[in-house]
This record gives sequence, structure tokens and C-alpha cells, in this order.
Amino acid sequence: MKNRTIVLLSLLVVLVAGCAPVAPTTAGTVPAAAAPAADGAALGAIKTYLLDKTATLKASTTTLKAASDSYYALAQAANFDYAALWAKQPAEVSKALLDAKAAWITASPLYEQME
Repeated sequence: MKNRTIVLLSLLVVLVAGCAPVAPTTAGTVPAAAAPAADGAALGAIKTYLLDKTATLKASTTTLKAASDSYYALAQAANFDYAALWAKQPAEVSKALLDAKAAWITASPLYEQME
């Protein structure tokens, strides 16, 4: 019985502590995340950077999709028998895969730079 009482009292203390009010901010203050830049910094440069990176990323992923579609078409024509595909069209398969690799090498860092 004593253990049960201690557990219930502990639970009650935790619940009451969780309901405590948060200290109010002083009148007229704005949280730092919502405040505009104090130095009046223009965000236009950041917007331009991101728009440029986005355009470049879109172009490189379009190239990646084209290379991937090319490889898919080759595989589909071979009924997804990759050994037969490689035996019959090694040059075409190599070109499609190398094009996809080059496009990926271009696109991946662009994505990371935007993050």
C-alpha cells in the first residue's frame, strides 16, 4: 500500500509540474526566430543562389532521367535479361550507364549544396 501511495504521489507531482505555465515574454519582444535581421541584411542574394542551384539541379536531373530512360529502354527490349543485353549491346549499355553516372556526379553535389 505504501509503494502504491508513493507512485501515485510521484505521478501527481509530475503531472502538476508538466502543467506549470511558461514564463511569458516581456511586452513588445519578438522571439529571435521571428525577428527580422537586425542588420537589415537583404535575402535577395540567398534567393538568387538557391534559384540558380535549382535551375542547374533541374537540368542535371533531366539529363540523369534521359540516361536512365535510355538504359531502361535497352533492358526492356532485352526482356530484362541483363546478361543477354550485355552480350548483344555492350557499347550501348556502357554509354547509357556512363551517361547516368556522369549526370549523377553532377546532380548529387548540387542537391547537397542546396540543403
